[in-house]
Amino acid sequence: KKAHSIEERLGDRKSLRLIQIFVILGLLLMAGMVKYFGAIFYLFIPLAAGLFNVLINHYVNVHIETAHRATILSIKNMCNQLGIVVLFPLAGYITKTKSMRGSFIFLAGFFIVYAIILYLYSKRLKIYSRS
Repeated sequence: KKAHSIEERLGDRKSLRLIQIFVILGLLLMAGMVKYFGAIFYLFIPLAAGLFNVLINHYVNVHIETAHRATILSIKNMCNQLGIVVLFPLAGYITKTKSMRGSFIFLAGFFIVYAIILYLYSKRLKIYSRS
């Protein structure tokens, strides 16, 4: 309900960074506090997912031509599903062989590398937001 007001207040670029920070921070805090109250930090993940779905769909509807919108949304959903198919079994394997903490650290590391790659890619393409 508050995603659009958050996005208006922070702007495009900062709201997208906030989503990345919530995911990475949530995973790292869960890894550090698994035994005690790590489950509380799980709430960062649904918060980021809620912001992500609302904001990305808004960006697609505003910035993509109508003729290409369905294709972009299909690609977005395919990438989401591919991430689930690849990352969740890897996280489960790491949990089984190492520990839950190791799994959370792996996922946080993956998202940190992914965020850096996206940042460098946006700089290379000179993708700049209005904020």
